[in-house]
Formats: sequence, C-alpha cells, structure tokens
Amino acid sequence: PQHDWHAMSVDRVRRTVGSPPPSRAAADPGRIGTTVGRIRGPASGVWDFGRSLRTELADPLTPILATGSAASAVLGSPVDAILVGTVLVGNAALSAAQRLHAERLLTRLLAGQDAPARRIRPGTDTTESVDAALLRPGDVIVVRPGEVVPADGRLVEADGVEVDESSLTGESMPVDKQTDATPGVPLAERTCMLFAGTTVLTGTATALVTAVGDDTETGRAAALSPAPVRKVGLQSQLRALTDRVLPVSIGGGALVTATSMLRGGGLRSAVTSGVAVAVAAVPEGLPLVATLAQQAAARRLTRASVLVRTPRSVEALGRVDVACFDKTGTLSQDRLRVTQIRPIGTCDDARVVRAAARTSVTPDGRTAAHATDRAVVEAAEATEEGAEAPVSDVVLPFRAGRPYAAALHGTELLVKGAPEVVLAACTGAAPDALETIVDDVRAMAEDGLRVIAVARRTVPDDAVARAAEDPDVVESLCGRGLEPLGLLGLSDTIRTEATDLLPELEDRGVSVRLITGDHPVTAAAIARDLGLDVDADDVMSGSEWESLSHRRQEVAVRERRVFARMSPEQKVQIVQTLERSGSVCAMVGDGANDAAAIRAASIGIGVTSHGSHPARSAADILLIGGHVDAILDAVDEGRQLWQRVQSAVAVLLGGNAGEVAFALIGSAIGGRAPLNARQLLLVNLFTDALPAAALAVSPPNRNHAYDGRGPDSAALWRTVAIRGTATAAGAGV
Repeated sequence: PQHDWHAMSVDRVRRTVGSPPPSRAAADPGRIGTTVGRIRGPASGVWDFGRSLRTELADPLTPILATGSAASAVLGSPVDAILVGTVLVGNAALSAAQRLHAERLLTRLLAGQDAPARRIRPGTDTTESVDAALLRPGDVIVVRPGEVVPADGRLVEADGVEVDESSLTGESMPVDKQTDATPGVPLAERTCMLFAGTTVLTGTATALVTAVGDDTETGRAAALSPAPVRKVGLQSQLRALTDRVLPVSIGGGALVTATSMLRGGGLRSAVTSGVAVAVAAVPEGLPLVATLAQQAAARRLTRASVLVRTPRSVEALGRVDVACFDKTGTLSQDRLRVTQIRPIGTCDDARVVRAAARTSVTPDGRTAAHATDRAVVEAAEATEEGAEAPVSDVVLPFRAGRPYAAALHGTELLVKGAPEVVLAACTGAAPDALETIVDDVRAMAEDGLRVIAVARRTVPDDAVARAAEDPDVVESLCGRGLEPLGLLGLSDTIRTEATDLLPELEDRGVSVRLITGDHPVTAAAIARDLGLDVDADDVMSGSEWESLSHRRQEVAVRERRVFARMSPEQKVQIVQTLERSGSVCAMVGDGANDAAAIRAASIGIGVTSHGSHPARSAADILLIGGHVDAILDAVDEGRQLWQRVQSAVAVLLGGNAGEVAFALIGSAIGGRAPLNARQLLLVNLFTDALPAAALAVSPPNRNHAYDGRGPDSAALWRTVAIRGTATAAGAGV
C-alpha cells in the first residue's frame, strides 16, 4: 500500500491492477445470507437457542443433578427423575433466553448502522452501491463527507480530505489526508491511507482497496487474542460452593444407605434412601436463584440504558476494583469546541471569535465542513447570544497543503490557522509582541489545547475587485502584512455524563486508569478536566511502557493513572498486567482499538455511539446512547446482587443441611429415610427455592448500599449452620 500511486489517475490504477477479482459471495450463493441482509429464519432461531442452552448447561451442578435424575429413573422413580430434569433444564432455558434477547438487541443496533460502499464500476467513471462485505482488494472506492470508510485503501485522489480516525488510533484530532507515500511511519501518521471504520469529515476521497474484512487495520486490532480471563463472580463462587457441597451430598447419601442396611432394610430400599438424601443435599435451586438474580438485575439495568449481554457479568462488575477507560469517543464526544480565547492588544473575546467565524462560513451561509470551523461557528453563536455567524464575500477554506482559512469582507482580510504560519505572516508586528504570543501558544499547547491564531489586514480596493473574480488573489494576500488579533484554544468535548464519573467511581473504591491514543499532554489535560488529580508523574507514554520490564510494568499500572499514545496491543498489556497483579479489571471503550483490551478484562464494557462494531461485539455489557455514567448503576447493582444472592444461598444451603441431618436421624431411628427423593424435592421447592428466589429478585435497597465485593464466607456458613440446625430440630420434633 505504500507504492507511490499519487501521480496515477483512476483509469491508470484500473489498467495497472486489472479488473477486481470476482467476490466469493457472488461465486458462492450460500454465503449471501451471511453477508447481505443477515437473513435469519425460524430454524436458525431454534438453533441459536439450542446453542445458548448448551452453553448454560455447562454448569458445575449439572453433572450432579443429571446423575441423581438418572439414578432415580433406574431405581423406578421416573417422576423424581422428571422433577430433577425440569429444574435443570428450566434454569438453563431462562438464562439462554436472556442471552438471546441481548444478542438480538445488539444485532438490531449494529445492523441499523451498516452503510453500503460506493465502488467505481470497472472500465467506467460511474459508481455503484454495494455491500461492504463484497469489496475485494483492487476495487476502487469513493468515500464522501459523513460516510464511514468500508475498507482499507491507498488514496488515489484526495482534495481537502479530513478523516476522523479516533476509533482506530485513539487520536481525537481529525487527520488531514494526502496522496504522497508515507512509508515506515506509525499507523496514526499514514496520511496516504484510508482505514475501515473511520469517518470522512471533509472532502471526497478516491482510494484503491488494499485490505478488507479481518485483514484491515481495524480487523487486526479487533482480532488480537489476549490470554484467557480468569473466572470471577457467581460462576466461580458456585463452583467453589459445589466443591464443598458435593462431599456432603455423597457422604450423606452413603451414611443413610449404610444406616438403612445396618437396620435391616433391603438393598434396594437402602440405595433409594441414599439417592434421595444425596439429591436433597444438592442445592438444585442454586443455579435457578443465581439466574433469576442476575436476570432481574439485567432487566433493571436495561431501564438505565445498560444492555447486559451475559447476565453473570453484572455480578462480576460488582467485584471490579480497577476501571480502565478509553478517552476518545468514550469519555469525550470526539467533537472539538473552543475552550479558551486569548485576545491580543485592544481586541476582546467577541472580536476574536467573530473574526475567526468569518473564515468558517461559506458565501452561501453554510458552516464549512472542517471540524475546527464547526467549533468556531458554535463559539461565535454562543458569544453573540444566538446570532448567526457572519457571511463574507470570498472564503478560502482549510485544505491539504494550506493550514489556514481566510475570508475577505469588504476591504478587511481575516485569517485563522496554524500559529506558526499565521504569526510568520504578521510582518508588521513588533518582535517582542510576537515572542509573547509564541509563549502563549506554548502554554496553551501544554494545557492540551489545539491552538489557532487569528489575524487581519486591510486590503486595497483594486485587490478587492480582483479577488471577486479570482479567489486565488486572496491567498496571495495572506502571506504578509497581517496584524494578530488573538488565539483560540480548542479541545475535545467531554461527555456531559462523564463530568463527575471518575471521581464517583473512586469514591466507591474503584481505581481509575485512563488509556488513550492521544498525546500525553492532551491526555493529562483531559484527565484533569474529568476530575482526576494528575500531574506529569502520573502520565506514561507508549514508548516508555515498551521500555519497561514486566516487573516495572506491574509497578507502573499501580502508580500511574494516565497512559497516552497507547496502541491496541499496549492497551491489552496494561489490562493483563492489572489482572496478573490480582485486580479485577473492567475495560470501557468504543472503538476497534479497544476491542482486544475489552476481551482481555474480567468485564468488558462497550459504549455505543458512532464508530465501528468490534468493541461492542467483544463487550459483556453495553452502555446505550453514550450514557457512560450508567456504569455507576451497574457497579451498584452488581454489589447489591452479592448481598441478595448471599441471603438466598444461605436459605438454600441451610435448608438442605437441615434435611440431610433430619434424614440421618430418621434413618438411624427407623431404618430408612423418612422422605423419598420426590418429597424432598418438593420440600426444597416450597420451603427453600421459592423463598430464596424471592430474595434473589428483590429490588436493591438504596438506603443500605452493600460495599462488599463477594460473599462474606464466614457470615454465610454461620447462617447455614444456624438454619440447618433449626430445620433439623423442627422436623425431628
């Protein structure tokens, strides 16, 4: 892709690369249903449900209950077997239904944002609209302002093209594109390339497709394979409880069988009693309680703009002690705004902004497409209390190779642009004054601002007449004789929802890390705007990170809070280092460059705004509509979930312990268990499972927030012992 194609016309490109190869989807009609329209019928829905059901049956209690059900059937108790099997399958079906519901919502969300590609027909200059999945290397595509790039491509024609690449590189500022080759530079500096999933802001780009699908930079970033995440949450706790309950279940059944035989009972009767007690000792309501609790939490969070793809992830979020955030598009809106105005001389803020706005509005009254122009016009309208930005006679907009914009209004020429260019044209200004302005520019840049200089000059009447016929005359007047008016500082716009988010998370005991592709100075400034108390020692760049040993990296993730200029691979490394250090980590992001890190974290959280799909597809939880502050509700819900589940588990295990003790006492006295498997299951259902289920789905108590991150084992087993003793004593009497 780095070959020097810039001198070639589109026709020469076609002659060089030949006709594009036929698409595989066209050659294989069976692929069309998966690439175009995503058509799904009833049969595929049944298949998806069956697959989800199989996933949910991979539960530690499944083999135990299945064995008990089979044993009951062999011993002549098919009703008992049906009861156990119904509990087993019903629990899995509920959880599978929730998973499918979330996946369908996600599919609709993503499908509504799929955009077709505009491909140039081979041998012609006309374009055709095709599904992006049908593009192949060698195709020539056209991308217009506001459109998402459908594939990676080498630019062939680019006139004033500016691209938002934040979803891929994390850089919040738009990137100016051109056709000159840029070999051997980092991804964020490949200005001759378009990348899939990014958005063209200005200009129309013509590009030769070089990679599609998983071979694009976006695809490779999303396909990074992090190490498996360690298991946390209810599933792991359930396994631990099962490991403790299993010996009690088997031991209780064996004791009842032995006691019955010693008391003279027959072999069949003794084994039946033993199986009944073994089945009763298993807390078969435990998966159901866990599922109901997690689903109730997931449905409550849906009302708070949180889509839970896997219910068990809510509880896992309640255990999180470190939250890693991408910045651009996650905590910020990826939209520039004027945040600082520094007038020069006798000018005031309104004069500076109004002068800059004249260069941002076309003669027909429309705001120029450049992101900087939109920010300046919004600032002018706010300064003038809703008045429309002024219109000039001749306007020269930003474009590649011209780092400034100019406007001619009567005999006044107004210019805004890069400080080094505009200030160099201020030939009439005093050197001391220019030196002061340069110091101001440097100070604003150190605050993480993108600095724009604004200047003016008076133009002779004859030049005004010539400019009306030839706008290039204006350009010739911009290189000298300017008078500086002021400086504008622009920055990314922080989401309203994110304003107090990070401090509130830290108040809840969740440590925060900001991981971004932005410049370190910009990242530190944004972190301070977001409420984090950071200085230069809290910031680490990607190059610094790469130079550290594994041991030093573990120290860095504990001590540093802002990580800037980070690649997708480095984001994964930071998350994995936190996990390796013993933290339960959440990763929050919205772009393709966050997808792998989201998968690497114990809990992955995607923010659904504009951008590419990989981050959303990799996430366990989605924050809908950019409501990133909903993570606070999710953390609170997850922590309260522990409290409710612990109460429900205590009811289940305490009741089962009492039943085992009662069965042992009854066998010792009467020679066989007082209740058979069916009766014990019904007792479990009505006296244990239903009350436990009610506790599990109860709404959170906001007046008594639960600050724990997991069950209090000592309190749990103490409650189990008390309830078990009370149950056995009451039943025995």
